[in-house]
Amino acid sequence: MSELLGGTGTGICSGAPAGRQVEGHVHDRGSSRFDSIRLDHYNDSLIFSMTSRNKHQSGARLPLRIDPDALADSGRILGGRAQWVDLGRLEYCGVRGVSPDVEVRFRAYREPGGAVLIAGDVTAEIAVTCQRCLGELVLPVGAELLVAVARSQREAVRLQEDYETIELDRGAQLSLAGLIEDELLLAVPLVPKHEDRRQCDAEALARLEALGNAAPRRESPFQVLEALRKNER
Repeated sequence: MSELLGGTGTGICSGAPAGRQVEGHVHDRGSSRFDSIRLDHYNDSLIFSMTSRNKHQSGARLPLRIDPDALADSGRILGGRAQWVDLGRLEYCGVRGVSPDVEVRFRAYREPGGAVLIAGDVTAEIAVTCQRCLGELVLPVGAELLVAVARSQREAVRLQEDYETIELDRGAQLSLAGLIEDELLLAVPLVPKHEDRRQCDAEALARLEALGNAAPRRESPFQVLEALRKNER
């Protein structure tokens, strides 16, 4: 991806909506993409059930949290749609949903050391505010993710050399909603703008430029210092 906004790292997007939560720590290989992440559990009734007979699940509303170990051991592919109403952190960060919902697909498997890896893809259209004209900017998102689930700090240290790693307590479940929110936030450019000025709202752009030209220009402190030096000569 291009320059990306670390949605769960710093700034306004570091927060999360109030709700029933479980803590997990995220380790990124070689960097600090996240210091920590709150894994939100919005609805207890949407826990993934392994009693389904379908090898492939798609088209249905996704559960908001899963048991990573159970999903990995089942060999199932979990596919479906996440609703915007369940992704509350996006609105908090100024990201709006344009597509009817978010299409996602996840599968879990074990790496050679036995830890669970979660692989998936997220597809949607989102809208943010163009920083040039302050109008709506629609962005298509097609993101792929791969994260490792560590059940101990020691395991996290081993995994983070190769994977972005989420550390969860044993028995804790993983928030799919949190993963989806992160990928959508990371798809937002650091300074979102229409690629071509002609795509901007012409009237709004003209008003903003007029306001910028009308604003009093502050004299640079270096210019003041240079003027004082000239007067002393």
